[in-house]
Amino acid sequence: MVSGGAFRKAYQFASEREKDRFFFILNGIPLEDRHLVIVTATTQINKRTRVRRSEVLVRLDVSDYDSLEEPSVIDCESKIVWDREFLLAEIDAHRVQPLKQLPAQIMAEIRMAVRVCKTWSADEKRLVLGEEEA
Repeated sequence: MVSGGAFRKAYQFASEREKDRFFFILNGIPLEDRHLVIVTATTQINKRTRVRRSEVLVRLDVSDYDSLEEPSVIDCESKIVWDREFLLAEIDAHRVQPLKQLPAQIMAEIRMAVRVCKTWSADEKRLVLGEEEA
């Protein structure tokens, strides 16, 4: 479990059906943190660009991250916070498909987006950005 660690998991958001989704761990040192700040990639790019400021969106192309099957966007305002033990239990139960880590450039773009997110608490930002930057 590393910063920028990626995995695929079946998950259902309240307004959508359950399906396999791409998740990314944003914590700077996830193995030391009790809570994990996680974002997902969505292929609903037009929908997200209509409802979010561009500064909180990180676009991903298959050429940027070849684990994706089509162009996607990460909406950094739509974060999930999971207990680390929950994710470890999901891994142990084989309900998570590990993927390769996000490239450093994409993680840098995500950190820039996190800095301007308005829905994040100071503690959540600190988990991702560290003490000095939060």
